[in-house]
Amino acid sequence: MTKYIRYNGENHSEYKGVVSEYCLHHSDLTGVWVDTDSQQVFGYSNKNEIENPHPGNFNCGGWYNFHLHDLDWSNQAAGLYKSFFLDTKDFGNLEINSECLYTDNFCPHLINDKKVLVIGGGPSVEKNIDKIVEISENYDILVTCNHFFLNDKLNKLKFDYIFLSEEVDLQDERLISYLNEHNPYIGFEHGSTTKIKQIQGAEYFDRNPKVFIYMTRYFSRLGYTSRQVVFFGLFSPLCVDFVGLDGFVDKEKTHSFQDNKKQPYFYDKEQYNRLGIIFWDYLLCFQGIDFNHILSDKSCCQFAGFKEAVEKGIVIT
Repeated sequence: MTKYIRYNGENHSEYKGVVSEYCLHHSDLTGVWVDTDSQQVFGYSNKNEIENPHPGNFNCGGWYNFHLHDLDWSNQAAGLYKSFFLDTKDFGNLEINSECLYTDNFCPHLINDKKVLVIGGGPSVEKNIDKIVEISENYDILVTCNHFFLNDKLNKLKFDYIFLSEEVDLQDERLISYLNEHNPYIGFEHGSTTKIKQIQGAEYFDRNPKVFIYMTRYFSRLGYTSRQVVFFGLFSPLCVDFVGLDGFVDKEKTHSFQDNKKQPYFYDKEQYNRLGIIFWDYLLCFQGIDFNHILSDKSCCQFAGFKEAVEKGIVIT
């Protein structure tokens, strides 16, 4: 059992030394947490800091939680966009706010005061698939990603927004058939320039006015679903509920879209717990937005109960 606490100097003086050391190397001290077993300190780290094996290298994976400090985002986001999308198709005018960027063929006003459901690929989706299909009718906006179309029940739903990463074959006939039938908005995040250029070579995507580019300041190894939750939370929805952001509890069944998908080579349980804590710490800073991790339990979801625990400042796993 591991205990994590949100650092409060008055009540946690025994950790003052390790927290002081952390503060020397980190610029954003919004939420500072301590793993009480290892005395590892973690928080709102970004790609310029030591959680990145090569600080400042934006193509390098690590245990950070953001691309940039919030004070740097507004000034540097446009340059970050150009570095990832250089020499690619013009996807529209670039809009930048305090926490994300997007091309203006994404329409934020469509999200205002709407009930949003984000469906990821974790095993809790397959476990609760019939319930998810049933409750999907209660939402104004349905969101999913990647290989959703391989799930025989999810591909019967009409998704309003679909996010596709580098791992998806943009020429897959099953994907194209779904898109032709339902005509959703399609979001692409940054990735290798080679993959982004494939959008231009794929007939369905190349001239589609509902294809947009986005990046959130938030970025961690929790993956695509976490960033979709954040992205929609930035545009004044009534609520953002999500399911299928599970981590890795069941090594045999890791995914609801792809039967043989393995956990990533870099998976580390404690590191994922820390990422999950900072994810919720960040979401709870969104004023007036109701986020809910639905249909999650500890049998298949590593982050079950994290919202309530993070609100209290103590997470025990």
